[in-house]
Amino acid sequence: MTADILVPTEDTSAAKALGPPAAAVFLGTLAIGLPMSVLPLFVHGVLSYGTTVVGIVVGAQSLITLLSRPHAGRFSDKAGPRKAMMFGLVACSVAGVAYAVASVLNRGGALAALLVGRGTLGIAESLLVTGALALGIRRAGPHRSGMVMVWVGLALFGSFGFGAPVGQVLYSALGLGALAALVFTTPLIGLVVGARMAPIAPLPHRHVPLKTVLRWVAPAGLSLALSAIGYAAIVSFLPLVIASRAWGSPGLALAAFAGGFILARLLCASWPDRLGHRRVAIGFLSLEAAGLVLLWLAPSEAATLLGAAMAGGGYSISFPALGIEAIQRVPPENRGVALGTWAAFLDFGLGVGAPLLGVVAGVAGLQAPFAVGVLGCVAAVGIMLSLGR
Repeated sequence: MTADILVPTEDTSAAKALGPPAAAVFLGTLAIGLPMSVLPLFVHGVLSYGTTVVGIVVGAQSLITLLSRPHAGRFSDKAGPRKAMMFGLVACSVAGVAYAVASVLNRGGALAALLVGRGTLGIAESLLVTGALALGIRRAGPHRSGMVMVWVGLALFGSFGFGAPVGQVLYSALGLGALAALVFTTPLIGLVVGARMAPIAPLPHRHVPLKTVLRWVAPAGLSLALSAIGYAAIVSFLPLVIASRAWGSPGLALAAFAGGFILARLLCASWPDRLGHRRVAIGFLSLEAAGLVLLWLAPSEAATLLGAAMAGGGYSISFPALGIEAIQRVPPENRGVALGTWAAFLDFGLGVGAPLLGVVAGVAGLQAPFAVGVLGCVAAVGIMLSLGR
């Protein structure tokens, strides 16, 4: 080890240990948040593609993230989590170039460029978020694993909540090209933040077969995938529901989701570590399901925004609670690949769920995907209850 290796201690404050990685995640994932509410509208309204193609564009990022997460985890374990984060930030910036190209091409070329950008972001998210989680646990200590996931998730969804309405305004005023320029720039600022963090040497590496890692994380991973179906419905089709009813800015609904997410993280951050992660997971998965019921029924704009906030709050705390379940029996030197593999279940839920929900929306209407999300949350609760027994 070199002299600048940071060794976590019991009295290391959460802000000091987790602030810099979280800031880098926020700046990097603005590349995802800024165009989040714009892409469904651009693909459906400007390029004139149907809901299935909307689902494919939205889900393409998660599909590539699904394939790359375990590799990102192994890279983090072998090369160090800080290096994984830095590569991820560079890839986030490259996605902005793809969006800029899409802004000047015709219908087919623009769609291809968007898919390239989404795929690049899939690799970027794998490296950035997996590296940040592993780095946070090394900096803060394994006894605060839940807190690490809270901070990283807060940065991730904070970038969505902030980025979605800002991106909507920028796109409406100046077009996709201006939005692409901002997507290119913000991860580079995150790169500066990452460069200022002291490197942490990787632990002695021990190769573990993927089937062993899957056995470690499968129950928590499957629950995460099922809970992600509702999230896929929200990011893919809630903006279209809002626009179809002329209820206001589509970005406002995603901001409500992110607001519920952030509020739950601020108020309940310590609950998974302190109250028992399975109990907390069951409670907040149930809250997400209740919010999705409101989105499915959508009786009014206010009820829809409330449902989005409830779903965001439920998804917010179930994520770290399920993450603790995933890594509680994993050796320290394999936490990166375990976190990456567990998070890949999220990508599976989004990457497969979004296109399938697009088919459901085409057959049964734009609100039907939220009913499927309710069923996913109920199934996830069942898995957690079975583990408790």
